[in-house]
Amino acid sequence: MNFTALLATQLSRGSLSMVNNASVTLNTCIFTDMFTFSFKPTAFITKCSFIRCDLITQSEATFTECSFTNSTNTTTLLSNNPTLISYSTFTSDGTNHGIQITSGGTYNLYGNIFTGYVTGVTSDNTENEMIYNTSNETVNI
Repeated sequence: MNFTALLATQLSRGSLSMVNNASVTLNTCIFTDMFTFSFKPTAFITKCSFIRCDLITQSEATFTECSFTNSTNTTTLLSNNPTLISYSTFTSDGTNHGIQITSGGTYNLYGNIFTGYVTGVTSDNTENEMIYNTSNETVNI
């Protein structure tokens, strides 16, 4: 499926919000110029593309082989468990964070590629960090 907001600057851009823990599987979907996304732990997102979309809230959903390109928010993906994000690509236009971590802990990242970001994990907000920790706790990657 391909979801595109036509005339994104003039119309409601559309959002996807899971409000219950229903089983949701998205496979090879393309979302272009959409607004916000909010998932639950029962969502599995595979090989989907998010192009110029606003904030995506993970809430322990699983992302595999997805691409996130030029988010229109200061953060591309708000994550409480980045271990569940694997083999995905993040491309920055130079103005946003790749993954913003909201929960302290130790996380393993598998096969993710970040392009156009400041490398490393930081809590110093320059708005272009690859991984940005806002948990007020220690994060080990």
